[in-house]
Amino acid sequence: MIESLSRAVADGTYHHTVEGPFGQAVAKARELARWGAVNEAWTVLREGMRAWRPYDEQEHVAPLGLKADGVLGPC
Repeated sequence: MIESLSRAVADGTYHHTVEGPFGQAVAKARELARWGAVNEAWTVLREGMRAWRPYDEQEHVAPLGLKADGVLGPC
C-alpha cells in the first residue's frame, strides 16, 4: 500500500478523497481545478475546511493529502 501511494504521489495520479462534507468540498474543488478554475477551487476548499476533521485520534493539524493530490497540489 505504501509503495502504491508513494508511486501515485510521485507520478501525479494521487487523488485525495475524504468522506463527509469536507470530502464533498474536495471533490468539487478538484473538478473546478481540473477545468482551470483554480481560485474558485481554493475558495471552495477554504469554506470546506470548517467541516474538516482528523482521520483518527492522532493530532493532525491539516489535511496534507491535498498537497499530494495530482490536480489540487500544484495549484
